[in-house]
Amino acid sequence: MPSPNQIAWWRRTRALMLATLILLALFSFGFALLSPLLGDWQVFNLPLGYFMAANGSVVVFIGLAFWFCRHQERTDTTFGFKDHEYDEKDWH
Repeated sequence: MPSPNQIAWWRRTRALMLATLILLALFSFGFALLSPLLGDWQVFNLPLGYFMAANGSVVVFIGLAFWFCRHQERTDTTFGFKDHEYDEKDWH
């Protein structure tokens, strides 16, 4: 039977994962749906809508991955599930 600490950790981890998936969906579909509205402006000789759908979403996804990792690390530390730190000699 999981401890109350494990249940609280899993609850926060699920909430973080759900928030990340919702943000991914909003940005991926949002850029695609808004691209026709942004077609009048140009960036690097491309319509802004196309540029944002093609490049902006990738930048947001990478940023969101770092955001998720940072918050998951905080969650793990808060609930005592942090991995041990590696010495530099462990990488060689």
